[in-house]
Amino acid sequence: MQRFIHSTRGGIVALALVVPCCAQPAEARDRKEVESGVRATYPSVLASWAAGDDEAAIESLVALERELVAPDYETGQIEALWRAKLGVVRDLMAAVGDDVLVPVMLLHHDAYVEYRRLGERILAQHSRVMAEELAMVYAGRKDESAARGVAASLLTSLGGHLQQGWSWKHSALLFSRATEIYARSDAAHLGLGALYERRAELDLAVQHFQRAVEINPANVEARLRLGVCLKRKGDAAGARRELAQLVAGNGEAWIDVIATEELAALTAEQGADPETMLREALERHPESSRFAVQLARWLDSRGRGPEAQGLLEDALLRREPEPESPRYRYNRWPSTELDGVRTALREEEAGRRPLLTSAVQDLRDQGAP
Repeated sequence: MQRFIHSTRGGIVALALVVPCCAQPAEARDRKEVESGVRATYPSVLASWAAGDDEAAIESLVALERELVAPDYETGQIEALWRAKLGVVRDLMAAVGDDVLVPVMLLHHDAYVEYRRLGERILAQHSRVMAEELAMVYAGRKDESAARGVAASLLTSLGGHLQQGWSWKHSALLFSRATEIYARSDAAHLGLGALYERRAELDLAVQHFQRAVEINPANVEARLRLGVCLKRKGDAAGARRELAQLVAGNGEAWIDVIATEELAALTAEQGADPETMLREALERHPESSRFAVQLARWLDSRGRGPEAQGLLEDALLRREPEPESPRYRYNRWPSTELDGVRTALREEEAGRRPLLTSAVQDLRDQGAP
């Protein structure tokens, strides 16, 4: 693992934000060039971000970091880049306080996403780690619920990106950190539960889905996944309790479809008749053939073959194909809660951009670029 992945709790970042950086003799020239480049341009990047010109800020940051460390991407250069930027951040905090960390860590969060898009693996990792550790520092220095919630949202968002990129181990680490620093992070518990569900570790999946539902009873995806996992574990009563709350609910259609399918299957397995439930589902989702197929199987098993055949003909010959399978949606990583987390995070961050504007101006008034 590269040396520029620093501590697991932001301890080295915290130290760098307090103690001035001292250049080491080795690679001194390269480090000085990197530091000079950061001091010359990074404040302008931050000023663009503070002003709301996000695209220009990201483009300028990418251009700066590529110029300073590409094409070699040596460990010493990356570390010098990291320390030089932290030196600027330390000055910003001295000028206006710790809340200036929020827009800075969002800048590097978005830089990580952009570097991933560009296929810049090393700089993507650098930006992600910097965003993670700034979030941990912010949570530690601003030891209050609101600040911890913002930091947890940042970690949860990064965890979601890593999860979609199949970096399960680090994704789980970030989700876990989010739940540790902010106990009410239902999106982080949902992400962890989905990881364990994918690994068929159902006991752990159920624990996290249950916690997500306890935190936020309106988290319908967590409740759905909880019901499905309980059914897979053989807890019929628990599965019925959770799934029944989602059938014909006001949430997304795919939630209702899967909850009803699972509940109807559970009903049939227990020897009861799911016909009414399935016919009502057909009325709610006329575009879907899934309930027609499920109902036809039930009718055929009861000796009502001609009726089942007519139902299938109607479903398969006259209905339009579904735009997306609810099962395909279920089998993807959770996204709805993450979207909500990211929206709320950006709303919080927007309120702190004026602090960043003020801090950058303070640096310039003191003679910085």
